[in-house]
Amino acid sequence: MNNSEIDNLAGNKKEGKKLVGNYDFFLSEPKMIKKVGQILGFAMGPKGKSPQVITPTTDVKKMISELKNSVNIYLKSRPEISSKIGDETMESEILAENAHTFISTFNQELGEKGRIANICFKTTMGKTVKVK
Repeated sequence: MNNSEIDNLAGNKKEGKKLVGNYDFFLSEPKMIKKVGQILGFAMGPKGKSPQVITPTTDVKKMISELKNSVNIYLKSRPEISSKIGDETMESEILAENAHTFISTFNQELGEKGRIANICFKTTMGKTVKVK
């Protein structure tokens, strides 16, 4: 979006919320970050979607790839993590490998601070299955 497109969102909270809801993350040039924060901060802040700053030397493709492959964990209000590890068309071995990678990364990042009490699997509209 350019300067004028962001200015058009000023005062239009409905459109701002709609825009923020349609995207998983945002990138901004340093000169635009203040304006983006002033106009869209009310919608971005609660969703944890603060824009990432990109400079002329930033490898944008790499940054987008990293953001797409990342999982944000917010444990303040609900100590619960949800993450997509695959879909119904994938083989069970691949799903198991994805789950193992996610769990081991979680344990590595949090160390002794975090512990896993329960693990559940669920399809989009299916029932939750608790792993024992």
